[in-house]
Amino acid sequence: RRDPRMSLCIDDPIGGDYVTAYGRAEIIEDATVKERTLALIRKYRVEEDVLPHWERIKEDRVILALRPDSLVWRAW
Repeated sequence: RRDPRMSLCIDDPIGGDYVTAYGRAEIIEDATVKERTLALIRKYRVEEDVLPHWERIKEDRVILALRPDSLVWRAW
């Protein structure tokens, strides 16, 4: 909250490719957090594990949305 600057790096340690985004974070703390998080969980978990996973992680949940100002990447 004090400093909204944020960076996010996604890399492939085997291939050496990466992308880093730099920008400002928006903290989302409203009623949409649960549904947005459930949608993300559904991408990586089978449906029967979605709500149990939510129950394990829901405490004080917020979403950080990165608004990128610049990108740096390397792709071979």
